[in-house]
Amino acid sequence: MDCERAIAVLLEAADGPVPAEDLAQAEAHCDACPECARVKAGLATLAAAPRPAAPPQLADAVLSAVRDERERAAEQARALEAAARELPARSSEPTGMPARSRWRGWERRFAGFAAAAAIVIVGLVAVGLSLPHVATMSGTAVVESAQDRTAPKSAAPPGAEPTAESNYGAAQASAVASAPPYVTLDGLVFRLESVERSIPSALATAGVIASALDDPESDPATMTALADPAEPSVTTIWLQAPDGRALRFRLVTRSYAGDAFALESGTPIARFGEWPTLPSRFAPPASPDGSPTFRYFGSDDRGVRIYVPAGARPLDGFAVAPGTTEDDPARGNPNWTWWVRLD
Repeated sequence: MDCERAIAVLLEAADGPVPAEDLAQAEAHCDACPECARVKAGLATLAAAPRPAAPPQLADAVLSAVRDERERAAEQARALEAAARELPARSSEPTGMPARSRWRGWERRFAGFAAAAAIVIVGLVAVGLSLPHVATMSGTAVVESAQDRTAPKSAAPPGAEPTAESNYGAAQASAVASAPPYVTLDGLVFRLESVERSIPSALATAGVIASALDDPESDPATMTALADPAEPSVTTIWLQAPDGRALRFRLVTRSYAGDAFALESGTPIARFGEWPTLPSRFAPPASPDGSPTFRYFGSDDRGVRIYVPAGARPLDGFAVAPGTTEDDPARGNPNWTWWVRLD
């Protein structure tokens, strides 16, 4: 049994009975798969949690408000029905549906809307939920001095939240927005975080980077990347630009199942404004669902869809389709992106 089927069986078991043989196979898979074991443990924690309950006084108050709303809706419906009866016989109402029947339908709708709203309120108060707030990622600086020298991003179209399907055609168009200020070190992508006065002294060589930075006319220059030797993984690097600027870059990452995954580029990024590409070992998918290169697996910790090669697991790396939202680490990229787990 593979991961996808095992998780599906566990979810079905949480809602009701499933065949004992299927459940045994799913649990055996989870014993051998750390990723699915975490899912199983999470479902067990949810099952053991006490069910929330609204205080009796609150429930009574809400039910009373529902009854009052139903009465008001009924009064409005009766008034509208009376007004309809006073209209001339040759009215514009549709044939085959008397006014009395239409107003009764609306009465039922008003009452239903009020009841549904009350149920939502009770649920939110009972479990202590609140509406989510949109927040920017802490510690991420916008470096205007570097981005001003690259072409501005095109505005996102108004409407529904972008999806891989709705953005796939646009992402493949020849005219695309410029990328943020990226550089690559050993294939991994770093984004400019800030311009500092100087580079800290207690750093060690992490590798060599060839980039023209924000100069669109010059050829890439070779620079030594410096990093903190105490870091188990290189997540922050420093560059001394040819013009003397001290530039600090942060590794572009996202998380899945609590683990950090870094953005990998198939080609070196020669200057700011260029996008990371899918590694050459993968053929670019021919359709929004990732086929034939990838198959949909699930979602990362941000709720973004992830895709894996056939027979592979997300812990070995995964792909993300173009068209992610503005708060995503891969936002704006017209290419599929590949993410590798950090050691």
